[in-house]
Amino acid sequence: MWAHYAQKHEGICLEFDAGHDQVGRACRVLYQDHFPLIEPDALSDPLRLINEMFLTKSQEWAYEEEYRLMGRSDFDPTFPLRTVDDYLPLRPSALTGIVAGVRADVAAVQEVMSQSGCDIPLRRAVQVPNQYRLEITG
Repeated sequence: MWAHYAQKHEGICLEFDAGHDQVGRACRVLYQDHFPLIEPDALSDPLRLINEMFLTKSQEWAYEEEYRLMGRSDFDPTFPLRTVDDYLPLRPSALTGIVAGVRADVAAVQEVMSQSGCDIPLRRAVQVPNQYRLEITG
């Protein structure tokens, strides 16, 4: 996934505690060969409609084993994860680590962490010689 989501290993990966009360609400993505069929009765159930629209992906991406964390805005004031200005704020305790990509500027990442007062572990992805595999060191 580094090649898809982290600027070809130049970015970072954020690690979250899956047992944290906010992060633990993440939903497993459903991988299918066809678009979800939205039946008329789903139109009267916004939560079901949103789940079918935003939690379904092509079977081609199943290797990602993705989970998605979704927040709700004003349409559902009872939902526990609320967005603020289009962002989903998480408590600092949810973030447990940062992994810098193989080609990431580690000094720049350390500088941002220092400026923000971040004291969580920083590790690095390293290409295993002669293999299509990464190791996380740190």
